Amino acid sequence: MKTTYLTSLSTTLSPFSPHGKVPRLVLTLLPADARSRIAIKTTLLPRSSALTSPATLELGFKDGKKMQWRWEPKRRLKEHEEGQRQEAAKLKDVVEEVERHWRGLNRKEELAG
Repeated sequence: MKTTYLTSLSTTLSPFSPHGKVPRLVLTLLPADARSRIAIKTTLLPRSSALTSPATLELGFKDGKKMQWRWEPKRRLKEHEEGQRQEAAKLKDVVEEVERHWRGLNRKEELAG
């Protein structure tokens, strides 16, 4: 995952719940020197809240854009008006969205300078 333009990362998750898997994996994709360049805030929830509290991930970029994701426990997923279940974002979706924004920022920087 490209983190050149990433300025902040905030996540709330329970390490024992399956819906906290994607935020955990995003944290593992950060480079070793990320703590010096990125403001990282991680909130770990207790094991008792694994079935009730959602996992969240918020990324901030240099241009001010914020991306947010939320993973609800399976039994708390709301149904859409059409009666279909809400699809949770997977790691691949998060990485693709971050890299798409990174390419746009990189293109702007190349054209400006």
